[in-house]
Amino acid sequence: MTLKIVKSEGVTPTERLLAGLCDRSFLKLWSYPNPFKEDKDELCDLLAVFENHVFIFFDRENLAFSKEDNDQLTNWKRWKKKVIDSQIRTAHGAERYIRSGRKIFLDNNLTIPFPFDIDCSKMVVHKIIIAHGAKDACENFSEKNVYGSLGVSYGKSEAELPFPFMININKEYPVHVFDSHNLPIIFSELVSRQH
Repeated sequence: MTLKIVKSEGVTPTERLLAGLCDRSFLKLWSYPNPFKEDKDELCDLLAVFENHVFIFFDRENLAFSKEDNDQLTNWKRWKKKVIDSQIRTAHGAERYIRSGRKIFLDNNLTIPFPFDIDCSKMVVHKIIIAHGAKDACENFSEKNVYGSLGVSYGKSEAELPFPFMININKEYPVHVFDSHNLPIIFSELVSRQH
């Protein structure tokens, strides 16, 4: 008897966009939107396993910058806290869950197990956050940021930088951050390389 696996298509429009991008790349056969933990909470927005590589995606729906306050730096810090910082903590938690060896399911009733065994001793984890919502604010802040894309650097800590639209990630515990502009570019490279 063959078990038919039914994948989620994503809950939000941006989750569906992510699932669609994976379906058009080499991750198609190994990506599963909206997997669940044993406590029936969602593990992440999309989980892909390819050999020993585990890709944990978090998609942060568009959160607009506040229009009540004209202070760009204050608006940036608020947005970053909600969209980036909280998702980084969640991504680290998802990695810990997977490394613990606990079960993963494809449905919130916990009836369809994740179809791949993950060897926790050999896995290489890639935590990825897709942060939507900064495009307009980036473009409004500087005419030089023509694409409305975030800047990302990696250092010895997650130090707060003194200017907006730049994120510093701890290179010891890396989390990759993409945005509405560069996510489709990355995936278009994955699609073109498989042909």
